[in-house]
Amino acid sequence: STGPVREQVASAGYPENSMSHNLLDRCMEAALGRGTDLSSEYSPYLPVDLLQTLLVDIHEYAGCSWFTAIVCSCIGIRALILPVSIAAIRGGREKAILQPEYEKLMQQQKAVKLDGDPEKNNRIQKKIQNFTQKHGKLFMMKGTWNLIFVQLPLYVTAFAAM
Repeated sequence: STGPVREQVASAGYPENSMSHNLLDRCMEAALGRGTDLSSEYSPYLPVDLLQTLLVDIHEYAGCSWFTAIVCSCIGIRALILPVSIAAIRGGREKAILQPEYEKLMQQQKAVKLDGDPEKNNRIQKKIQNFTQKHGKLFMMKGTWNLIFVQLPLYVTAFAAM
């Protein structure tokens, strides 16, 4: 059962019978036991591979421990997504300001529906329509889009990379 992975292990530079060599060998045996084809080419998921490469590069070039490499990469990634985080905070603040006004309109709409006055109902509907045109239909999601589409995938990728 030789293949590209076995050749990479041999060229990894781990001393024979070292803890790293033995751990890598045990992992490969476990993968073979689960039916993984080690002779096939390794093609990782690109974001995970990039993050793993970042960690390894920091570890090797800085000559620091793995813990320090992880902390440095976390600080670097947080610095890169700082504009996204700031936009999420601003969106959350805007939502907090708009929410009482929206809830007031919704309470008025409920009260008018109980009264059954069509003229008042049309007036409240017009106010709600103007509000949604001004602030968008999904104004309640302000501040969460960044979390859902940027931060969450990034954190899942970081977890998968480690």
